[in-house]
Amino acid sequence: REWARTQAWCSGSGTEENPYVIQDLIIDAGGYSGSGILIENSNIYFRIENCTVYNSRSLESDAGIKLYKTSNGKVINNNCSQNTNGIFLLSNSNNNTISGNTANNNKYGIFLRYGNNNNVSGNTASYNDYYGILLALSSNNIISGNTANNNDYGHGLVLTYIISGNTANNNNWCGIYLLYSDNNRIIEGNTISDNTYGMHLSSSDHNSISGNTANNNDRKGIALER
Repeated sequence: REWARTQAWCSGSGTEENPYVIQDLIIDAGGYSGSGILIENSNIYFRIENCTVYNSRSLESDAGIKLYKTSNGKVINNNCSQNTNGIFLLSNSNNNTISGNTANNNKYGIFLRYGNNNNVSGNTASYNDYYGILLALSSNNIISGNTANNNDYGHGLVLTYIISGNTANNNNWCGIYLLYSDNNRIIEGNTISDNTYGMHLSSSDHNSISGNTANNNDRKGIALER
Protein backbone atom coordinates (compact mmCIF):
# COMPACT_ATOMS: atom_id res chain seq x y z
CA ARG A 1 0.00 0.00 0.00
CA GLU A 2 2.79 2.43 0.85
CA TRP A 3 4.29 1.96 -2.61
CA ALA A 4 0.98 2.23 -4.45
CA ARG A 5 -0.02 5.48 -2.80
CA THR A 6 3.10 7.17 -4.19
CA GLN A 7 2.17 6.37 -7.79
CA ALA A 8 0.54 8.84 -10.14
CA TRP A 9 -2.36 6.46 -10.81
CA CYS A 10 -3.35 6.24 -7.12
CA SER A 11 -5.07 9.07 -5.28
CA GLY A 12 -7.06 9.50 -2.09
CA SER A 13 -6.40 8.83 1.58
CA GLY A 14 -8.25 5.56 2.25
CA THR A 15 -11.17 7.00 4.21
CA GLU A 16 -14.81 6.41 3.38
CA GLU A 17 -15.13 10.04 2.28
CA ASN A 18 -11.86 10.01 0.30
CA PRO A 19 -11.03 6.42 -0.69
CA TYR A 20 -7.88 5.37 -2.48
CA VAL A 21 -8.60 5.39 -6.22
CA ILE A 22 -6.71 3.23 -8.72
CA GLN A 23 -7.84 4.10 -12.22
CA ASP A 24 -7.15 4.09 -15.95
CA LEU A 25 -4.43 1.41 -15.90
CA ILE A 26 -3.74 -1.07 -18.70
CA ILE A 27 -1.95 -4.12 -17.28
CA ASP A 28 -0.60 -7.09 -19.22
CA ALA A 29 0.24 -9.62 -16.50
CA GLY A 30 2.45 -11.48 -18.95
CA GLY A 31 1.10 -14.95 -18.20
CA TYR A 32 3.27 -15.32 -15.11
CA SER A 33 2.09 -16.22 -11.62
CA GLY A 34 0.38 -13.45 -9.77
CA SER A 35 -2.63 -11.23 -10.35
CA GLY A 36 -2.80 -8.04 -12.34
CA ILE A 37 -4.13 -6.04 -9.39
CA LEU A 38 -4.04 -7.56 -5.88
CA ILE A 39 -5.48 -6.00 -2.73
CA GLU A 40 -5.00 -8.13 0.39
CA ASN A 41 -5.50 -7.97 4.15
CA SER A 42 -7.23 -4.61 3.99
CA ASN A 43 -10.35 -2.92 5.32
CA ILE A 44 -9.36 0.53 4.07
CA TYR A 45 -11.74 2.13 1.59
CA PHE A 46 -10.66 2.01 -2.05
CA ARG A 47 -11.97 2.06 -5.60
CA ILE A 48 -10.55 0.39 -8.71
CA GLU A 49 -12.08 1.79 -11.87
CA ASN A 50 -11.65 1.98 -15.65
CA CYS A 51 -8.71 -0.44 -15.67
CA THR A 52 -7.99 -3.11 -18.27
CA VAL A 53 -6.21 -6.19 -16.92
CA TYR A 54 -5.43 -9.29 -18.97
CA ASN A 55 -3.14 -12.31 -19.31
CA SER A 56 -3.01 -13.24 -15.61
CA ARG A 57 -3.27 -16.97 -16.06
CA SER A 58 -0.36 -18.96 -14.65
CA LEU A 59 -2.10 -20.33 -11.50
CA GLU A 60 -5.70 -21.27 -10.64
CA SER A 61 -5.75 -18.49 -8.05
CA ASP A 62 -4.56 -15.76 -10.41
CA ALA A 63 -6.99 -13.05 -11.48
CA GLY A 64 -7.20 -9.81 -13.36
CA ILE A 65 -8.35 -8.19 -10.10
CA LYS A 66 -8.06 -10.18 -6.87
CA LEU A 67 -9.27 -9.21 -3.40
CA TYR A 68 -7.97 -11.40 -0.57
CA LYS A 69 -9.25 -10.86 2.98
CA THR A 70 -10.32 -7.41 1.85
CA SER A 71 -13.40 -5.31 2.58
CA ASN A 72 -14.80 -1.89 1.72
CA GLY A 73 -13.70 -1.93 -1.91
CA LYS A 74 -15.47 -0.90 -5.09
CA VAL A 75 -14.45 -2.51 -8.38
CA ILE A 76 -16.20 -0.49 -11.08
CA ASN A 77 -16.19 -0.39 -14.89
CA ASN A 78 -13.06 -2.49 -15.39
CA ASN A 79 -12.32 -4.96 -18.18
CA CYS A 80 -10.82 -8.16 -16.78
CA SER A 81 -10.75 -10.56 -19.69
CA GLN A 82 -8.40 -13.35 -20.81
CA ASN A 83 -7.29 -14.32 -17.29
CA THR A 84 -7.72 -17.44 -15.18
CA ASN A 85 -10.27 -15.54 -13.07
CA GLY A 86 -11.57 -12.22 -14.27
CA ILE A 87 -12.43 -10.86 -10.80
CA PHE A 88 -11.77 -13.06 -7.74
CA LEU A 89 -12.84 -12.35 -4.15
CA LEU A 90 -11.82 -14.88 -1.51
CA SER A 91 -11.15 -15.60 2.15
CA ASN A 92 -13.69 -13.34 3.82
CA SER A 93 -13.65 -10.51 1.34
CA ASN A 94 -16.86 -8.84 2.52
CA ASN A 95 -18.86 -5.66 1.95
CA ASN A 96 -17.45 -4.98 -1.52
CA THR A 97 -19.19 -3.68 -4.64
CA ILE A 98 -18.48 -5.28 -8.02
CA SER A 99 -20.33 -3.23 -10.61
CA GLY A 100 -20.29 -2.50 -14.33
CA ASN A 101 -17.30 -4.72 -15.09
CA THR A 102 -16.61 -6.94 -18.10
CA ALA A 103 -15.19 -10.38 -17.33
CA ASN A 104 -15.24 -12.30 -20.60
CA ASN A 105 -13.07 -15.06 -22.06
CA ASN A 106 -11.58 -16.13 -18.74
CA LYS A 107 -11.64 -19.57 -17.16
CA TYR A 108 -14.01 -18.13 -14.53
CA GLY A 109 -15.64 -14.77 -14.98
CA ILE A 110 -16.48 -13.43 -11.50
CA PHE A 111 -15.76 -15.75 -8.57
CA LEU A 112 -16.60 -15.18 -4.90
CA ARG A 113 -15.33 -17.77 -2.41
CA TYR A 114 -16.05 -17.24 1.27
CA GLY A 115 -17.37 -13.77 0.44
CA ASN A 116 -20.34 -12.27 2.28
CA ASN A 117 -22.48 -9.14 2.00
CA ASN A 118 -21.13 -8.18 -1.40
CA ASN A 119 -23.10 -6.50 -4.18
CA VAL A 120 -22.47 -7.86 -7.69
CA SER A 121 -24.50 -5.84 -10.19
CA GLY A 122 -24.52 -4.77 -13.81
CA ASN A 123 -21.55 -6.90 -14.85
CA THR A 124 -21.05 -8.90 -18.04
CA ALA A 125 -19.47 -12.34 -17.60
CA SER A 126 -19.77 -14.22 -20.88
CA TYR A 127 -17.79 -16.62 -23.07
CA ASN A 128 -15.86 -17.99 -20.11
CA ASP A 129 -14.55 -21.56 -20.11
CA TYR A 130 -16.47 -22.58 -16.99
CA TYR A 131 -18.69 -20.26 -14.97
CA GLY A 132 -19.90 -16.78 -15.71
CA ILE A 133 -20.56 -15.81 -12.08
CA LEU A 134 -19.77 -18.28 -9.32
CA LEU A 135 -20.32 -17.97 -5.57
CA ALA A 136 -19.05 -20.72 -3.29
CA LEU A 137 -19.52 -20.85 0.48
CA SER A 138 -20.79 -17.28 0.38
CA SER A 139 -23.91 -15.74 1.89
CA ASN A 140 -26.00 -12.57 2.00
CA ASN A 141 -24.81 -11.39 -1.39
CA ILE A 142 -26.99 -9.46 -3.84
CA ILE A 143 -26.64 -10.49 -7.50
CA SER A 144 -28.62 -8.23 -9.82
CA GLY A 145 -28.72 -6.98 -13.38
CA ASN A 146 -25.82 -9.09 -14.62
CA THR A 147 -25.41 -10.72 -18.02
CA ALA A 148 -23.83 -14.18 -18.11
CA ASN A 149 -24.27 -15.68 -21.57
CA ASN A 150 -22.46 -18.23 -23.72
CA ASN A 151 -20.24 -19.69 -21.03
CA ASP A 152 -18.75 -22.81 -22.54
CA TYR A 153 -18.71 -25.56 -19.96
CA GLY A 154 -20.50 -24.68 -16.80
CA HIS A 155 -23.23 -22.32 -15.77
CA GLY A 156 -24.17 -18.73 -16.20
CA LEU A 157 -24.80 -17.95 -12.53
CA VAL A 158 -24.04 -20.17 -9.54
CA LEU A 159 -24.84 -18.14 -6.51
CA THR A 160 -26.71 -17.42 -3.30
CA TYR A 161 -29.12 -15.00 -1.63
CA ILE A 162 -30.92 -12.38 -3.75
CA ILE A 163 -30.83 -12.99 -7.49
CA SER A 164 -32.77 -10.49 -9.57
CA GLY A 165 -32.87 -8.98 -13.03
CA ASN A 166 -30.08 -11.11 -14.48
CA THR A 167 -29.78 -12.50 -18.00
CA ALA A 168 -28.27 -15.99 -18.37
CA ASN A 169 -28.71 -17.33 -21.88
CA ASN A 170 -26.97 -19.78 -24.22
CA ASN A 171 -24.91 -21.54 -21.56
CA ASN A 172 -23.98 -25.14 -22.25
CA TRP A 173 -25.43 -26.37 -18.97
CA CYS A 174 -27.39 -24.13 -16.58
CA GLY A 175 -28.44 -20.52 -16.64
CA ILE A 176 -28.80 -20.36 -12.83
CA TYR A 177 -27.60 -23.23 -10.63
CA LEU A 178 -27.94 -23.62 -6.87
CA LEU A 179 -26.17 -26.47 -5.09
CA TYR A 180 -26.46 -26.89 -1.30
CA SER A 181 -27.77 -23.33 -1.18
CA ASP A 182 -30.70 -22.49 1.10
CA ASN A 183 -32.93 -19.50 1.81
CA ASN A 184 -32.32 -17.72 -1.49
CA ARG A 185 -34.70 -15.48 -3.38
CA ILE A 186 -34.61 -15.92 -7.16
CA ILE A 187 -36.90 -13.07 -8.05
CA GLU A 188 -37.78 -10.08 -10.14
CA GLY A 189 -37.31 -10.77 -13.78
CA ASN A 190 -34.40 -13.09 -14.39
CA THR A 191 -34.30 -14.22 -18.03
CA ILE A 192 -32.90 -17.74 -18.38
CA SER A 193 -33.31 -19.04 -21.91
CA ASP A 194 -31.65 -21.27 -24.51
CA ASN A 195 -29.58 -23.25 -22.01
CA THR A 196 -29.56 -27.00 -21.35
CA TYR A 197 -31.29 -26.33 -18.02
CA GLY A 198 -32.71 -22.90 -17.37
CA MET A 199 -32.59 -23.09 -13.59
CA HIS A 200 -31.41 -26.11 -11.59
CA LEU A 201 -31.69 -26.40 -7.81
CA SER A 202 -30.03 -29.44 -6.24
CA SER A 203 -30.03 -30.24 -2.51
CA SER A 204 -31.24 -26.70 -1.92
CA ASP A 205 -34.12 -25.87 0.45
CA HIS A 206 -36.41 -22.99 1.39
CA ASN A 207 -35.82 -21.00 -1.80
CA SER A 208 -38.32 -18.59 -3.35
CA ILE A 209 -38.60 -18.50 -7.16
CA SER A 210 -40.93 -15.93 -8.71
CA GLY A 211 -41.33 -13.65 -11.70
CA ASN A 212 -38.73 -15.34 -13.91
CA THR A 213 -38.68 -16.26 -17.60
CA ALA A 214 -37.18 -19.64 -18.55
CA ASN A 215 -37.85 -20.40 -22.22
CA ASN A 216 -36.36 -22.65 -24.90
CA ASN A 217 -34.10 -24.61 -22.57
CA ASP A 218 -33.22 -28.05 -23.96
CA ARG A 219 -34.18 -30.20 -20.95
CA LYS A 220 -35.97 -28.22 -18.26
CA GLY A 221 -37.02 -24.67 -17.65
CA ILE A 222 -36.84 -25.08 -13.86
CA ALA A 223 -35.53 -28.32 -12.31
CA LEU A 224 -35.63 -29.26 -8.61
CA GLU A 225 -33.53 -32.23 -7.51
CA ARG A 226 -33.07 -33.82 -4.08
